[in-house]
Amino acid sequence: MSEYRNADRAAQIYEGLQVEDGRPYLPANGTEGEIFTEHWCNKCQHDQFLQSGKTCPILMNGLMGVQPREWLYVSNGPVCTAFDSRELIYG
Repeated sequence: MSEYRNADRAAQIYEGLQVEDGRPYLPANGTEGEIFTEHWCNKCQHDQFLQSGKTCPILMNGLMGVQPREWLYVSNGPVCTAFDSRELIYG
């Protein structure tokens, strides 16, 4: 078990990747960014853009190319250590 939050989730998503824990993560391109935000940001309490227009400052920094300190490699996959799951409601 890792000392970082959400490490098990990262291990499932990025199986086979070999990266040192704690190394900063920033998507290399738009496709990689979409994969990351789909697994983390789109399911997180911190990003409520579709519900209220409020977005996560961590995500906004990442989209602008500013390295978020919360985005790290853990268990050989990128995670957002600030991730706080929210229930998705469609309707």
